[in-house]
Amino acid sequence: STGPPAQASPETIEARRLRAEQDRAYEASAEEDRLKEESRKVAEQTEREEEERALREAQEASAKEAADQQKAQEDLERKKKSLPAEPPQGEGVVTIVVRLPEGGRLAPRRFNGSDKVRILYDFVEVSVCAEGQAAPEWVGKG
Repeated sequence: STGPPAQASPETIEARRLRAEQDRAYEASAEEDRLKEESRKVAEQTEREEEERALREAQEASAKEAADQQKAQEDLERKKKSLPAEPPQGEGVVTIVVRLPEGGRLAPRRFNGSDKVRILYDFVEVSVCAEGQAAPEWVGKG
C-alpha cells in the first residue's frame, strides 16, 4: 500500500514558486516585445503610406501643372491665330499704344474701330507672351 504523498521540501516549493514567477515575467516580457514589434510595423506601414500619398500628390500636382501650361500655350496660340491682320491707316481705324504696369510699352498697333475689346486684350496677351514667357497675372483679366 502506498502511503500519503510525500510533502515537498521548502526548497522545492521555493524553487517551483521562483520558476513560476520567472515564467510569468518571461511571458509578460515576450508579450511586451510582441506589442512593441507590432507597433513598430504599424508605424512603418503608416510612414510608407504617407510617403506614397505625398509622392502621388506631387506627381498629380506636376501633371496638373504641365496640363495647365499646355492649355495656356494652346490658348495663346489660338488667340494669336485669331487676331485679325492690322488694318491700314484710314477712316475708322485707331492706333493704340499699350503701357505696361512695369513701365514699358508695346509697339503701337492699329485696330478697326469696330473691333471688340477682346481683340485688344488678346493682342496684349500675345505680345507680352511672345518671348515664351508666362503671362503676368494682370494679362487676360478682361
